[in-house]
Amino acid sequence: MRIDSGLLPGHVLQRAAKGATAKLVGTATASGRITATIAVAGKTVRGWARRPVGHAAYGAFNVKLAGIPVGGPYTVTLAVGDERAEVRDVWVGDLWLMAGQSNMEGCGDLADAAQPHAQVRAFSMANRWGPAREPLHHLAESPDLVHNGGTQETREQAARGKRARIKGAGVGTRFGNLMQERTGVPQGLIAVAHGGTTMEMWDPARRELGGASLYGSMLATMRAVGQPIAGVLWYQGEGDTSPEAVPHYTRRMQDFVAAVRTDLRQPKLPFVVVQIGRVIGNEGAGPNWNALQEQQRLL
Repeated sequence: MRIDSGLLPGHVLQRAAKGATAKLVGTATASGRITATIAVAGKTVRGWARRPVGHAAYGAFNVKLAGIPVGGPYTVTLAVGDERAEVRDVWVGDLWLMAGQSNMEGCGDLADAAQPHAQVRAFSMANRWGPAREPLHHLAESPDLVHNGGTQETREQAARGKRARIKGAGVGTRFGNLMQERTGVPQGLIAVAHGGTTMEMWDPARRELGGASLYGSMLATMRAVGQPIAGVLWYQGEGDTSPEAVPHYTRRMQDFVAAVRTDLRQPKLPFVVVQIGRVIGNEGAGPNWNALQEQQRLL
């Protein structure tokens, strides 16, 4: 028995009023009723001892686990006949999509980065869950052309690359730590930002390009996560401060927000938008920069 999608080691599920939901797809040799058991610290969660969740037939299964309570780390075990499939380190809390350009990707000193918190997790650009440790974004480990430039690093190469970096601290880990402190629930951060990018490069019309576009890559990441989210963290704008781009910023941002809400099927999805800093005493960049900042304030 094998779980192919819907639940990964370290996965954070989005909490809801009636508990989190996970839709699991996989394969099994046996046929018959599938049960799910959820445990934490060796103790079965109330109501989750061999709960029937669906059936396996013709070598496959597609089941839904509904009502998983906030908390973790859980061990989720599916069973059918004598077969078992287990996923460990599963959490239920809030999920945040981190998008935008360099300040979201991370350009600060790693020596000053926020320290990891046990209940703050990150979905890396390699589509793996783990502790939220800066740098959260490492473009070369992404499977998508728009990020890796044509050469994806192996897991070992990415690990060495991250250890060698001096820069790369962003706002993600600190945000996750603060939200965990304020809400008391686990937090999941989803990394999709890319430095130096413009709103035109994030154009939803490029979704059909898949991993060759920022928007298409973002949607693929969200399909891999397979969950609704609590909100989007957006930190971008510097790339749109040219005289040609500034007049179009509000429309492009509004189109982007509307498209994300539609494509993620969350019509009221919150966006947390960070304004770019104000420029003083720079006659060349100042007027356009500050005009864009004002548009962000009015959005």
